[in-house]
Amino acid sequence: MSEVDARLIDPRDGRWEEWNDYYRVDFWERVEGKGWVSTEYEVTGGDVVAVMRWADDIAAPDQTYTLYAIVERGDDRGLVHLLGEDPTRNA
Repeated sequence: MSEVDARLIDPRDGRWEEWNDYYRVDFWERVEGKGWVSTEYEVTGGDVVAVMRWADDIAAPDQTYTLYAIVERGDDRGLVHLLGEDPTRNA
């Protein structure tokens, strides 16, 4: 587990906030001869804790998952990593 580093900040340092709860969950599974295979879901209607519980409940015993917040600015869509590892990220 990595060490957490915390420091006090000025609460005015953020320029914008996003209050829409859109998440992406990628479920990862190792498939012999194919490496890693993922199944992706867009999840709405709950906060991050509810989405984590949903992902924990539906993940198969041999699956892991990565959780992202989806952030949209106009036509531009991006992902902010919240939890888990992408096993193909540094492969």
